Amino acid sequence: MALVEKSVLIEHSAQQMFDLVDRVEDYPQFLPWCNRTELKFRDAHKTAATLHINYLSVKSHFTTENLKEMPFLMNITLVDGPFRR
Repeated sequence: MALVEKSVLIEHSAQQMFDLVDRVEDYPQFLPWCNRTELKFRDAHKTAATLHINYLSVKSHFTTENLKEMPFLMNITLVDGPFRR
């Protein structure tokens, strides 16, 4: 499985960044390629959602289930979509 790791310094707390990633319903406000989202499920341990892409001539969607250990870890697993992982 491919692993992507990146490190940057930011002026926000871990909780603030965790909340930004977890609030999938806000993605269309700041991601130009995200047309809309469907929140399937959210509790303290898991978030499941579908993101709809509509950018230039690309239209698609993908669904992920994100297992959470707030505010330190979010393990994102692809459930459905055009990607293999």
